[in-house]
Amino acid sequence: MSNYVVDRVRDSEADRHVRHRVVLIHGVCGKERKSQDAGFAAAKVGAPCESVDAAARKVITDAGFGPDYKVPGLPHRTGHGIGLDGHEWTYFVRGNKTPIQPGMCFSDEPTIVIYGEFGVRLEDCLYITPTGPKFFTEQSPSIEKPFG
Repeated sequence: MSNYVVDRVRDSEADRHVRHRVVLIHGVCGKERKSQDAGFAAAKVGAPCESVDAAARKVITDAGFGPDYKVPGLPHRTGHGIGLDGHEWTYFVRGNKTPIQPGMCFSDEPTIVIYGEFGVRLEDCLYITPTGPKFFTEQSPSIEKPFG
């Protein structure tokens, strides 16, 4: 799989003056990982791309953020196509009925943003096999170990 662009991010920008927020940040990181897991699980062959966004967003909304694209919460799409140009169509976003097919590659990057405080994004790329999604990279096991 040479010549393909990989998009992999671990962002956690926190206000340095708010050390008491460490517990909150850890909790949000855990919810972010659950959201990424839910998106991954929803990336089934034949499912519409929007179902991945809905699954990831549900975890974030159920945790008390949002709803929808409101912040604090997930203000953008859950993922995008990935290939030779990096960010490519098709997107994991509401309204995208494109069916997920084997051979497609995507980012899985839900984000939790709390404006004025911090944001957390776990981004890993996946590819679709005939039996479902597989990650190209190992997911982040924890905030202390952002790269698996």
